[in-house]
Amino acid sequence: MKWDDIWKLVLAVLSSVGGIGAIIVFMVKICSNMIANKLSKKYELKLNKELEKYKAGIDNKTYISKARFDREFSMYQDLCEKNITMVYDMGAAVMIARGGQYPNINNTEEFIHLALQHIDDAEMANKRYAPFIAKEIFESYKELGKQAYFIISLLTVWDMFETKNYTTINYNGMAYTKNTAKNEIEDKQKQISKLSDDILDKLRDYLSSLDTLEEQKNGKTENANSEQG
Repeated sequence: MKWDDIWKLVLAVLSSVGGIGAIIVFMVKICSNMIANKLSKKYELKLNKELEKYKAGIDNKTYISKARFDREFSMYQDLCEKNITMVYDMGAAVMIARGGQYPNINNTEEFIHLALQHIDDAEMANKRYAPFIAKEIFESYKELGKQAYFIISLLTVWDMFETKNYTTINYNGMAYTKNTAKNEIEDKQKQISKLSDDILDKLRDYLSSLDTLEEQKNGKTENANSEQG
């Protein structure tokens, strides 16, 4: 005998006796309703959790038009190229401070002029795109340019030891020797390289979070086709 049949038999017996039996039947129904409500709330809670997970998955994606995506990609590409060129110059500054020679550059002063031009190019690009990029990215690139300028200033100090035979130079509230200037250039270059990597990671995450409307539409079409098949 199945549990449903047993349950029906019990209810029939209780109903036939009347009196206390009717009360028991009434209590049984209340208990059944309470159990049903608890089960309902349990599954409702589980369903809500699943919906929140699904919603979170959607929220992690930002759907934009293909034209807007292309504009943003082009803009960040330009920013990256100019700032990476600037960061590359800081690596060259370390090489020069260690006694190396920059290709196709006659002297340190000539390299300094080139590096300052690249810093200016990166700064102008950052300002030009400021209204269209995240404030965090803008501030990070601004800090990148600030650190790059400081490195080139230190390289200028280092070059004065090379060309004017100074033993000590006071700069930015500190007394530098040729060796301490070189060491700080190396330390600052490591910092700027890490900051550059961090910015690229942020940009990569941001661009990965974008999904174009065309791609979304195509995805729905593919799903519909697969269901029909």
